[in-house]
Amino acid sequence: MIDQFGQQFLPPLVVAQVGQRVEFRSSEDVLHNVRVDEAGTHAPVFNVATPPFETYTHTFDKPGYFNVSCDVHPAMRANIFVAPTPYNAIADASGKFSIADVEPGQYTARAFSGAAPTERVVNVAAPKTELTFAGR
Repeated sequence: MIDQFGQQFLPPLVVAQVGQRVEFRSSEDVLHNVRVDEAGTHAPVFNVATPPFETYTHTFDKPGYFNVSCDVHPAMRANIFVAPTPYNAIADASGKFSIADVEPGQYTARAFSGAAPTERVVNVAAPKTELTFAGR
């Protein structure tokens, strides 16, 4: 869920999985809209009005990184990352994350800081595998 409150999108980043519904809520008595486009191409996904205390729900049918904005209040921004798998996480303030229950094997891990990913091949082994992404 992304809420429009205090003329902000909260939280500023949401992670969803392909096929998952994302609710866009307006929790204030101000007219907003929600414009979503693909981050890399700026191809529009949808643009809907969100009247005060109303909601709009959208199901993302393909993976990607998406920009969220409000035309009424241009300073309002957020992002949505739609993952093709359930194996995803948002790093904490110190940059750490964990993903539980990943079967051993070789994977390509992607870290996003904006729309462009950094990729690393990782061999997952039980009981714990550590992976580091260097800052950009």
